[in-house]
Amino acid sequence: MNEQRMKELFVQTYEMDIKPEEIESNQVLFGPESSFSLDSMDVLRFISVLKDEYNLQLGSVRTDTFKSIQSITQFVEEQS
Repeated sequence: MNEQRMKELFVQTYEMDIKPEEIESNQVLFGPESSFSLDSMDVLRFISVLKDEYNLQLGSVRTDTFKSIQSITQFVEEQS
């Protein structure tokens, strides 16, 4: 699991017209501080993608864990 793969999944999930390399590892992805205009429902969508991609068994998840590529990568590594 690396941040590059996480960026690729992020871009694919939301069908963005940017290259994964353009996303900073600590850039805010969701919420009012995000430049991507993604909200809490979008977080849930990405969590679903991650569950499928990495076969994660997640119960309740704090959506603020999914703030940046860096924090998401760290979370998934801890769960794997």
